[in-house]
Amino acid sequence: MKRFIVFLVLFLLNHSVSQAEASCPISDFTQLSGGINVIKPNCVIDTKSLMERRSGFAKGVYGGYSSGKVYVVTNLEDSGAGTLRDALENGSSWIVFGVSGTISLERRLDVPSDVTVDGRGASIRLQNYGLYISQSENVIVTNIIIENGVADSRDAIGINNSNVIWVDHTTLRNFPDGLLDITRAHRNKTRVTASWNRFENHNKTMLIGLHKDTAESDRDIYVTLHHNYFAGTGQRHPRLSQGYVHMYNNVLLWRYLGAQSYDNGRLLMEANFLSTLDPSNLKATSYELNNSSIPSGYIRAPMSGVNSNVIVGNEEIVVLENGFVNIPSYHYAIDEPSKCIYYKVTLNAGHHWDAKSSLTDALKRPAIPNSPLNCVTYQK
Repeated sequence: MKRFIVFLVLFLLNHSVSQAEASCPISDFTQLSGGINVIKPNCVIDTKSLMERRSGFAKGVYGGYSSGKVYVVTNLEDSGAGTLRDALENGSSWIVFGVSGTISLERRLDVPSDVTVDGRGASIRLQNYGLYISQSENVIVTNIIIENGVADSRDAIGINNSNVIWVDHTTLRNFPDGLLDITRAHRNKTRVTASWNRFENHNKTMLIGLHKDTAESDRDIYVTLHHNYFAGTGQRHPRLSQGYVHMYNNVLLWRYLGAQSYDNGRLLMEANFLSTLDPSNLKATSYELNNSSIPSGYIRAPMSGVNSNVIVGNEEIVVLENGFVNIPSYHYAIDEPSKCIYYKVTLNAGHHWDAKSSLTDALKRPAIPNSPLNCVTYQK
C-alpha cells in the first residue's frame, strides 16, 4: 500500500508539472508562501527528464518529488517570504525559481530531507555562503552557481551525516575550505552522486571521508563522480579517506595533484581525462602520505581497454595504481574517452547557462590527441 501511495503521488505530481509547462497556472500547486511576481510563464520544467538521469550510488533519490508540493522562489533576498531560505525552512518540496539573479546570503542555507533545489530555466547564483546538507536524506541540487564564499563560510556544498544525495550541473568556485565535501557517514551509509558539475578557481576541491581516528564510520561513504570538469583546480580531485569512490568520464585538469586515496580508501577511475597545468606537478594519482600513522589507500586506474584513462597534453604524467578495487554493483554506462566526450564534458558541465563560460578557457584547456569524433557508450 505504501508503495502504491508513493507511486500515485509521483504520477500526480508529474502530471501536474506537464500541465504547468504550457501555462504554469501557479494556483494548481500547493505553495507554502511567496509565488508572486513570477516572471517566466514556464516556471516548472519537466521533472521526468531530470529523474531519468539519476545514476550511481544515489540513483534511488527522488528529492521533493513525492511531497506533492512545489515552492516557487520569487524573492532574491536572504530571507523572508518567497526566498530560497523560506522554501528550505518550510520542509519537503520541489523548489523552482520564478526569478533569476544573485542571492547574497548572510549565513549558510541548511537543506532538509526530501527536497529538490531545481535551478533549471533560471540563472541563480548564491554568494557569500553555500548549502549545508546535514542529517538529511533524499536531496537533489541541480543547476545553480555557488561562488565567492566569505571567510567563515567553509564549503560551497557540505554533505555531513546524510544519505542519498545528488548534486548535478552545479558550478562551484572560490570558497575558503572545500567546494564539495562529503564526511561523517550516515547511520544507513552515505550514498552520493555528483554528475556534470564544474569546479574552478579553487585549491582544495573535494574531500570525501575523514581519517579513521576522526570518523571511523566514514568507511561507509560511497560516492559516484561522473562527467565532472575539474577546471584548473589545485588538488583533491577528490581526496578520499576510508570510503569508496567510482570516477568515470571526468576531466581532471589540476595545478598541484590529481586524485588521492588514503587510509584504506578505495578509488576506481575509469575513462577519465588526466592533465596538468603545471609541468612540475605530474602526479595524476597518489595513495601514500608522509605520515606513518595513516595507511595507504587503494587506486585502480586502467590505462588500456575500453575503460582506459587518457593522458592529455603531457605524456610524462604519472598514474599510480596499487591494488584491485571492485567495480560497483549498480548498472552504469561509460562513454569511450574520445575527443567527443572530452569536449562534451568541458563545454557542458556546470550550470546550464554558466557552462558557456568554459569557452573562454579554451586556450588553457590542453588539446586532446586525434581520436574518434563520435561518442561511443559501453554498458557495464
